Amino acid sequence: MLTLSRNSLSSLQCLAAIKFNPEPAVKTKIVDKSSEPVLDVGSGVKITNPDAISMYVSGKQFGCKENDTLRCQIIQWMSFANSELRPFFRICSDPKFRAGAKDVQYLLSVLQGLDNYLTDKTFLVGDRISLADISIAVQLGNVFKR
Repeated sequence: MLTLSRNSLSSLQCLAAIKFNPEPAVKTKIVDKSSEPVLDVGSGVKITNPDAISMYVSGKQFGCKENDTLRCQIIQWMSFANSELRPFFRICSDPKFRAGAKDVQYLLSVLQGLDNYLTDKTFLVGDRISLADISIAVQLGNVFKR
């Protein structure tokens, strides 16, 4: 059972991974309280990292389980989303936060880097949508929502 919060970006990422899987094998429960996602896989084992949950529920297509190179690239982009984008956007989502010139410059450099990388590509990894695209989109969606 996967428990997701209506108000969590991490939950949104996990939900997107499930929705793109043509054969989801996990039942979901959406709760109103704000919390991080939790996947109970049985035997007392619970997975709480949104990237690990997304890999678990996504199926072969989005996690590229059949190709180690693509899977490693996906993990790299998911890590980038969590380490470079998520902390910045969490700070920016605080109503008391006022973005300074360095903050804006940082965001613009990240967006320019993504734009340069995608110049001749449709997807971040491979030739179809993957968890890499979903992870980056969820984080970028947060900044543009604001």
